[in-house]
Amino acid sequence: MKIAKKIVLITLLVLSMVLAACQAPTPPPATEAPAAPADTEAPAAPTEAAAPADSGDATAFVVGYSAAGLIDDLQIGWSESVQKTIEEAGGKVIIVDSQNKIAKQVADIEDLLTQNVDYLVVNPVDEAGIVPAIEAANAANVPVITIDRAAGGGDVAVHVGFDNYKAGFDAGEYCAQQMGEKGEVAQLEGQAGTSVARERAQGFNDAIAQYPDMSVVFDKPTDWDTTKALAATEDMLSANPDVQCIWSHADAIILGAVQALEKAGQLDQVITIGMGMYGGGPEAIKAGQLTASWELYSDQLGQIAGQAVVDMQDGKQVEKLISTDMTFVTSDNIDQFLK
Repeated sequence: MKIAKKIVLITLLVLSMVLAACQAPTPPPATEAPAAPADTEAPAAPTEAAAPADSGDATAFVVGYSAAGLIDDLQIGWSESVQKTIEEAGGKVIIVDSQNKIAKQVADIEDLLTQNVDYLVVNPVDEAGIVPAIEAANAANVPVITIDRAAGGGDVAVHVGFDNYKAGFDAGEYCAQQMGEKGEVAQLEGQAGTSVARERAQGFNDAIAQYPDMSVVFDKPTDWDTTKALAATEDMLSANPDVQCIWSHADAIILGAVQALEKAGQLDQVITIGMGMYGGGPEAIKAGQLTASWELYSDQLGQIAGQAVVDMQDGKQVEKLISTDMTFVTSDNIDQFLK
């Protein structure tokens, strides 16, 4: 009997232990261990490769510049200031020299277009001859900017140049004033077929036509060449020894005339007017060998043309025709322009 009681007690004890275990609260599941604290140092700067592209990247846009001929300070000055302005804005400029040959210029422009230029700046060798090249650029959707000389056709977005008609007209007026509105005058032109030669000649002829007692007795193209101008002036002096004023389309031309006049002993008898203030022109005015010339501010012309390209690239509105400054220079104001 005692044994049976012990078995019952033991059984009850076991059951109570089991029940106690079942009623014990279940421990919460272990949470995920927290991540290690972040490094307290400042995050590393982005590498150069990851940095955003610089706005001055030379490949941002590409400009082809076709020069008529890099043969004098004016042409060189234009090309350098165009290049400087565009490159400072993040562009790249490819300059080609046409050497005053229209066939080469057309071929050069075709080559520039194959290089996928974004803009084309052209100083045309020939007003009519450049038209196929302008039209090729139009077909390739490349905006064209002409500088100094205009094109005879095609779609030109912007032309930057001088008031060439005014230059010729005012030169004619100056001759008339100095000559008492009577006498014979001569004109030495630049290159036939260029807009600047045509406009400068027309302005001069129109001015002289106002005076019944004045006439243009000699008029000849010189291709902007000093030696040809010298020879042309010698021909003029032989056929028209009474000429009292010579208007030429460039300093390079009038300085050839000055040499011929000096050789003939007539330099002090003839008024001489050039254009450009380059290649010895300013010094000749100071020395009393050249009467007058036009200051054309070549750096300004190139800078304005270059800025027109930059403004177009930036989506700004640009005037279709931009005329730059000119100043008529004589012995009265030459000291302001001597460098």
